[in-house]
Amino acid sequence: MSDRWKRIAALFDEALEHPPSERNSWLENACGEDESLYQTVQRLVHAHERTGGILDTSLVAASEDERGASGSLDGETLGPYRLIREIGHGGMGVVHLAERADNAFDHSVAIKVVRRIVSRDVARRFEFERQILATLDHPNIATLHGGGTTPDGRPYLVMEYVDGTPLTTYCDDNKLSIDERLDLFITVADAVQAAHRALVVHRDLKPSNILVNGEGRVKLLDFGIAKWLDPSISGGPHDPPTTRPGARPMTLAYASPEQLQGEAITTASDVYQLGLILYELLAGRRAYDLNGRSLSDMERVVCEELPSRPSTAVTRMEQDKSSTGDDADEVARSRNVDPDRLQRKLRGDLDAIVMTALLKEPDRRYSSVSEFADDLRRYREKRPVHARGDSAGYRARRFIHRHRWESATAAVFLLVIVAYALTVTIQSKRVQDALTDARTEAEKSAQVTSFLMDLFEANDPSISPGEAVTARELLSRGVERAESLDDQPVVRAEMFDVIGRVYFKLAEYDRSELLLRRSLEKRRALLGPRHPDVATSLNDLAETLEAQGRLDTAEVLYREALSIREQHLGQSHPQVAASLNNLGELLGDQANYAEARPLLEESLALRQNLLGPDDPEVAVSLSNLGMLHWSQGRYDRAERFVSEALEIRREALGPVHAEIVWDLNSLGLILDDAGRLEEAEELLREALSMSRRLYGDVHPEVATTMSNLSGVVGRLGREEEERKLTEQAFEMRERMFGPSHPQVAIGMNNLAAVYLKTGRAVDAEETYRAAVRRFKDAFGEDHPHVAYPLLGLARTLLRLDKDGPEAVRLARDALALRDASLSADHWLIAETKNVLGASLARIGQHTEAASLLEEGYMHLRSVDGRDQETRWALEQLVAVKTKQNQPTVAEAYADTLALFAAD
Repeated sequence: MSDRWKRIAALFDEALEHPPSERNSWLENACGEDESLYQTVQRLVHAHERTGGILDTSLVAASEDERGASGSLDGETLGPYRLIREIGHGGMGVVHLAERADNAFDHSVAIKVVRRIVSRDVARRFEFERQILATLDHPNIATLHGGGTTPDGRPYLVMEYVDGTPLTTYCDDNKLSIDERLDLFITVADAVQAAHRALVVHRDLKPSNILVNGEGRVKLLDFGIAKWLDPSISGGPHDPPTTRPGARPMTLAYASPEQLQGEAITTASDVYQLGLILYELLAGRRAYDLNGRSLSDMERVVCEELPSRPSTAVTRMEQDKSSTGDDADEVARSRNVDPDRLQRKLRGDLDAIVMTALLKEPDRRYSSVSEFADDLRRYREKRPVHARGDSAGYRARRFIHRHRWESATAAVFLLVIVAYALTVTIQSKRVQDALTDARTEAEKSAQVTSFLMDLFEANDPSISPGEAVTARELLSRGVERAESLDDQPVVRAEMFDVIGRVYFKLAEYDRSELLLRRSLEKRRALLGPRHPDVATSLNDLAETLEAQGRLDTAEVLYREALSIREQHLGQSHPQVAASLNNLGELLGDQANYAEARPLLEESLALRQNLLGPDDPEVAVSLSNLGMLHWSQGRYDRAERFVSEALEIRREALGPVHAEIVWDLNSLGLILDDAGRLEEAEELLREALSMSRRLYGDVHPEVATTMSNLSGVVGRLGREEEERKLTEQAFEMRERMFGPSHPQVAIGMNNLAAVYLKTGRAVDAEETYRAAVRRFKDAFGEDHPHVAYPLLGLARTLLRLDKDGPEAVRLARDALALRDASLSADHWLIAETKNVLGASLARIGQHTEAASLLEEGYMHLRSVDGRDQETRWALEQLVAVKTKQNQPTVAEAYADTLALFAAD
């Protein structure tokens, strides 16, 4: 999508946020002297207005007068209540202070009324909030008194009125101490936990939604974007949809990483938001400074950067007063403590508690809000907190702190004795183990060196005159010589592993597997099942099986290798980092993104810490983590990781290397999906040239690069070149791997897409049907990759104008697979909705078809590089609205299509 069209879309969205009476003046100012831009956006806005909302379906059929300013409701009566004044407003509605109109008794309430013009989705979410509030009964959660409908059809809620101030403001105004703040916070946590027990996640916890009245009583408010945890409640596991497809309801300053990334929301999100609030209560500043940042930059900061510990944040304020408006002295005074003591009080337990709640991975935070609150109670009672671990030294320190006078001498004496005994024992064992390992490794190294010297002498002209030995012949001789090492079984196992890995690099996977299995078998027999060398064989064999597409078996081996390495090498070792990386990469290929990501992040952190930031192994983790983000549609982050990996590898490995080919391919795919086609082509052509130089004309990497390049040149309009590259890549993969390999299935899908694109729809149908079978065999029926041939076959049936019900079934199956594995805002889900919508329209189900197509269009129009899919959605919408006898709406979409095409 061009920069100009992105600008048009952004201005259109922002214009709709302004009242109709102010839109033109705002738009004139926003467009400046660009008259063409102004006219284009104004035309879209007028199309939106004359159709009652081209992007949202109106709940209330509003007249032009109703589209003006909503006017004040002060003094109006709703049921038995009279509205006094507005006391708050948000995206869905306006909150008014109200009193009994019949003077039956003196009773003030808060009434939340839906805005005058609202979509059906917003109304459904409002009803959803009412259902949630009706289930909650807790003294620290605002009570629902009832509800109803205004005379013009808008729903409203009657709630308990809380005359209070936000939690952080109340604490600062009253100069509460740290302990007093913690006591209030624990009360808040108990209220949130009560909601969780009722199977409700709040997911909008922030100080303004937690009010404290003059008596110090806490009230939790605003469940407007809450969700059920139980799929059986309120019609299913999904939230009511937001007004615009792809939108994610949240307050950005208090959003959790999984909210920003569109991932599954659980109680862990509330734990994270409570962590942000506690951070602010203790440190006097927010965990992240997001002021002035773009949305993508906000997401990067929250999802990737660790905030300073609260104790450190207090210190930094003295050096960075401009970011908060306060300094450490003022923050300390508001907490009734001097600055040095404040830092000491926050350091240690409180730092650990807050940072545990703010961990990026949901499953590493506190498992529940009650566990979070329990740690704070333990801190208040001077007992060990779970966030600090369970070491004997730490528990002893907490015991001494609680009983410092009566037990200090005995505790210190005991610790000294224990520490001395442990140190002597451990050091003695380490020395003995090191000497044994050193002798074993020295003997094995000498034997391997001797073996290699004997092997390469065979190619010495003075020994074998006139004989030129190829690399493969040398490997074959190596296997023969290794077979004869009956008196050196450890070296034989080592050489089988080494030669097996070389065959793997040559893409001779059958030979590689055979040798690596023999190495594994012999090492297990010689060294036992849990020896580190056994882990090496397991890892190497898993790589070969993974390359053959046998992912489930490879996963088992990777997990066993990781377990052995962690047992023998500890948690902080380069080989452990390698196992974490390999398992994480494989899980990503299996679309198990939730488990893959923390493994890859841990591997990256370990390698950076152990090897330094510029080591090639760091680049491996960066590259794999980047491609995981690419798989989930996070292209900015993917590009950043892979670009950094490529830079490290070019510097460390020289201009030509196999790992550089990998990164060039990866970065080319990312830029392709991001719509930067010319840059992608340049990278992929470099990768193709380098892979041929390294591997020759027939190799898996050459086929992969050709396949990636074919998609880019096709999107650039060079269809003949696309066809040739696609056919060559498919034939090469089929020749190397046989019919059942995943790469062959992918190549077949690509070939079918080319057939469909070039008008060979009959060939496309046949090839897509074969690809569906190949994908299910290679990946499993539930893998999201299966959605590619399913959707392609549905498109083909539409093109052939045949079997509409089958097209609907195929598209529904594809959407289910993608919904289960991708975030809701991934463009592939929007594309799938478009195909499903067009298929439904083919069999006359126009209402559902129009809804799906509108959702797909709305999402795709803001995604770079998806121009073709966006135009197709608009074409389908024009056709569907025409069939629904809605000529005005059809005309509006046709206008938008004309503008889009012209741009």
